Amino acid sequence: MNQLQKVVATRVYEIESNPSLRPKLFKEIYREIKDRFGVASHKDVKRMELQLALCYIENWIPRRVL
Repeated sequence: MNQLQKVVATRVYEIESNPSLRPKLFKEIYREIKDRFGVASHKDVKRMELQLALCYIENWIPRRVL
């Protein structure tokens, strides 16, 4: 698991304690990362943008109320 995935998991677990609702949050945050950084996959975030991506994730708030 890479650093970005760890931070995503930490953030999702901070936001949602109900395991059945977490998959929706994972889907949403990964979609937003792809849109925000213009990549096909979160794995394609450029190394020079990694710190920016990590900061984005740490401050991420879901758009939808579950």
